Amino acid sequence: MASIILNFVQCSSANIRVRYKLVTTLSFFYSKNVGNQRKNIVLIIILFRKSRISIIFEGTGTFSDIDIRRLIELGLHIIRFEISNVTSGDKIKLLSMLESAVKYCCVKFEVSTWPIAASIDLPHFCIRTGRLSAGPKERFIKGNIVELTSNIKFCDSCSKSKIFIDDHKILNKVKEGTEVTLNPGYISLICTDVVDFQTIKCKVIKEGVLGNYEYVCFRGVPREVPVDLSQVDLELIQFAKEFNLNIITINVVHSPITLNKVRALYPSTEAPLLFSTICDQEGLDNIDDIIEESDGIILARELLAFHIPSMHRMHAIQLHIGAKCRKSGKPFFISGNILERTLQDGKISLSDLSDINNAVAYRAGFVLQNYRDTDHLIQAVKIFDTLCRSVEYRTRDIEFWHASSENKIPVNNAVACAIGCAIAARQMRALVIIVPTVSGKTVVQLTRIVTDKIIIAVSSKPTIAKKLQMYYGVFPLLYDEKANKDWEQEMTARIKFAVSYGIKHKLLKYESKYVVLRKSNAKSSYADTINICTATREEKELEDCTLLFKPDVLKNPPYRYRRCPVLVTLVDAQISVVDVQKMLQAGMNIARFQLSNSTRGDKMRLLAKIDKAARFCCEKNDVNNWPVASCFTLKTCVAKTGLLEDNEDFITLVANTEIILFYDVKRFDKCNERKIFVDYPLIAVDIKVDTVISIAFDEIILKCISIVDEISIKCIVIKGGMLTSLCVLNARNTKRSGPLVTKKDLEMVQLALDYQVDAVLINYTRHSDTVKIIKKFIKSKNVRNPLILSGISCEEGLQNIDDIIKESDGIILSRQYLPYEMESCKQYKMPQIQKWLAGKCLSAGKPLFISGGVFNEALKSGNFNNNEIADVTNALMDGVSGFILGECYNPDNIIEALRGINELCFTIEPLVTSKICFKRIIEEVKMPVNAAEATAMSCVAVANQTNARVIIVPTVTGKTLRYLLWMRPSCLIITVSTDIHITRYLISYRSVMPLLYTGSQKGSWRLNMEARILFALEYAVKRNWLEYGDTYISLQRYSDSSSFCDSVSICKVSISKKSLVE
Repeated sequence: MASIILNFVQCSSANIRVRYKLVTTLSFFYSKNVGNQRKNIVLIIILFRKSRISIIFEGTGTFSDIDIRRLIELGLHIIRFEISNVTSGDKIKLLSMLESAVKYCCVKFEVSTWPIAASIDLPHFCIRTGRLSAGPKERFIKGNIVELTSNIKFCDSCSKSKIFIDDHKILNKVKEGTEVTLNPGYISLICTDVVDFQTIKCKVIKEGVLGNYEYVCFRGVPREVPVDLSQVDLELIQFAKEFNLNIITINVVHSPITLNKVRALYPSTEAPLLFSTICDQEGLDNIDDIIEESDGIILARELLAFHIPSMHRMHAIQLHIGAKCRKSGKPFFISGNILERTLQDGKISLSDLSDINNAVAYRAGFVLQNYRDTDHLIQAVKIFDTLCRSVEYRTRDIEFWHASSENKIPVNNAVACAIGCAIAARQMRALVIIVPTVSGKTVVQLTRIVTDKIIIAVSSKPTIAKKLQMYYGVFPLLYDEKANKDWEQEMTARIKFAVSYGIKHKLLKYESKYVVLRKSNAKSSYADTINICTATREEKELEDCTLLFKPDVLKNPPYRYRRCPVLVTLVDAQISVVDVQKMLQAGMNIARFQLSNSTRGDKMRLLAKIDKAARFCCEKNDVNNWPVASCFTLKTCVAKTGLLEDNEDFITLVANTEIILFYDVKRFDKCNERKIFVDYPLIAVDIKVDTVISIAFDEIILKCISIVDEISIKCIVIKGGMLTSLCVLNARNTKRSGPLVTKKDLEMVQLALDYQVDAVLINYTRHSDTVKIIKKFIKSKNVRNPLILSGISCEEGLQNIDDIIKESDGIILSRQYLPYEMESCKQYKMPQIQKWLAGKCLSAGKPLFISGGVFNEALKSGNFNNNEIADVTNALMDGVSGFILGECYNPDNIIEALRGINELCFTIEPLVTSKICFKRIIEEVKMPVNAAEATAMSCVAVANQTNARVIIVPTVTGKTLRYLLWMRPSCLIITVSTDIHITRYLISYRSVMPLLYTGSQKGSWRLNMEARILFALEYAVKRNWLEYGDTYISLQRYSDSSSFCDSVSICKVSISKKSLVE
């Protein structure tokens, strides 16, 4: 394996500059047939955009020279080859092809040079399988028994029954029950028997396809990786020396000694950049030393997630290492499940977008792999473009000062000048910092301080320009003009060269400021002069920058209790009480009934099962109540297809065929390949010609070509697929003209009132009048209002969001509907919409839930997908209050998904509800505030300063809780109320555990308050949320005459959990 890296600066005509670095890695196959043998050369290309986040794309595919030119024109900067089993002649031909492509682009873009960087991968003792004897791929079926062996004689004869792995020590440490992953994430095994020191037997628990030489992971099994370099590593390093490669990536780094051994092979020349890949627990244990010795870090999520004991900690680890790298000024990349679906089949996954969106915020790079062709890869690059242009926000002053103050005082003169330059650029609102550099050290120092500027580095040394490619926010330019003997004239020429480049590529505009950091004279040993200048050519406007994630919050310990409420959708009326009890114990807070085809009796029996299961939970845990709420769903204008004709399981719609969509209830069960029923009476009124229609969430895509009559339209199939019964139908960019609330919706509301259901979820809330109509109907019945949760499922709802939030008790972002109701180009903005709604709901003190795509894979198969873990993690980081699990008929999978959310929240939520967030919120509060708000602020401040685990709040109406939640406390809030409706109302809020107090009234106000606080305290101790000696805070009214909670008390837990024997 080897790498050559090709590098150039993109010529973009975009009106808005992107502030991230894009590193694209491609796999290129140069093929030469020798007899019947085909020799492959893998080429990886790294592409930089104009701004700050670096994204690496890696994979396999076949490319022509035209494909290479297309990628270069997109903005190619670094190319990395993975070359195996090729001759010297093949290498020379490939290098010649790349050189030709570079010359072609130089001529086309009228530039004289094109900066080139080169990289290579060292495998360094990765564990891989052998070669399959039956062909390039083999499918492993769930339940089959497979032997894993390190016996070298099976290296080229792997089969379904026996697989060779190239580590002769690891199997000796494997025990029964150990999880083994092949082609990580695709095939999972469980060890059932240890045969001998080099053979184990395993059972397939997750089936999939295995190829040749796939990676192997053993969860929780420590490895002894030699610090010395293997023979293959030494050969690749020699190749790197021969072709002057600039970057070496080392896999499976356990110790910085390995890095030092690589550098020792360059005694007389400067060593290339060394990037360490973190693949297992041993690398995590030594991460500080590895970061210190490395020039960059790659977190291999596709491997690490299957090595560590719990994959739910994967994203907490990602945040932790990312923060460490930013603090030390080292590039940080993540690999594994990055736009995987787009690279495979060109489709977009919402969880992918969410993962990228949040990683961009803390300056991570990305590694894409396993793509099939260049078209999919280029589409992925464009998605990054669109996404990153819209997600970057202005860095706050506190973040700038946080970055600049990390240096220990006193600093040396060079660092002081770099800090002064950054401050000057910030105060002058400069767009660009220009740095003429010799060694690149000044530029690297600036990247640690500057969080919102573009740094243009000008160097006459190709090696320096190549190495600076990987640094955050840096655009290295290679200055190849003849050197001027006069120092000042030489500096002026280089600065003008950078300014000309900035104007040409839209980085600067007329009269915009830029800052120059340079040496004052040739004898200066560091950049000691700061110049503030004004551009004299026209330029485009600068966009905002990304947020800087701070490592301080990583000091918070994991929580003992999940803070976000989870709403579980129950679709099976025959579910057992035992299964419901398990769901409650696993963390179900709200039970949502999706029983559109069930009878009233089914609903009553299910409600009774929930009550009975809650009583069992109380008895088992020795508590008086177990808070759980119920929820009914209103369909409003959700459109679905009918039943298939002749009870077919599915029919296939073929692309470019015509089909009729109609509304005729009499033919509800007559759907076929020619005509499909849709339960939407106004289909011919609302849907216009050329409207794009999505069925089953883009499984099938239609386009309306004509209106047939008042109840039917004719469509052409744009994308074919399999249609089943009762599929959801969405029409893009279509405004619904039907009633806001239907008669059937009001009947469902009446049913909810009759059974005292706690919440009503409204799908497709288009206007606040929808909520007002339902509230008016409930008021006419003279009963207490249930919670009204409004689902945002269309653009009309987004346009009226402020009024909807004001009238609703909570908001639901329906990600299963909204992306398919908007124009297709806007679905890239779903992560931004999620952040935007979270901010609005937080300001209004209302909970925000997300539905659609929440652990779908776990609900289907019981297995967790890394992308979906990232999606839930990022939603928590955005400030989402809770989650809604979709439909699932398997209770075991629901329980597994709930446990997964628990494990994730224990480690991620401490990062969300941090004390830094509280300081920011306090700064944003408009003064003066009322006495109730001031008391709530004081309570949260005291809780933060004392590291309190719980705030206990006796409440009557729940208003005090809203003030507390506005402050985003970092601890759990336990409310105590005598009103069951208030208790169930508060269960929808994040970080809240509402308790129903059923004790007798005491003789005085103070005794009543003390009894309720003691009741909450005992409950928390029994549930293991508090332990003896922990600090807790109580917020209550000082006397019966107080109109709000005006008393804050700090207490220590003086009781402990009693043992069952006692």
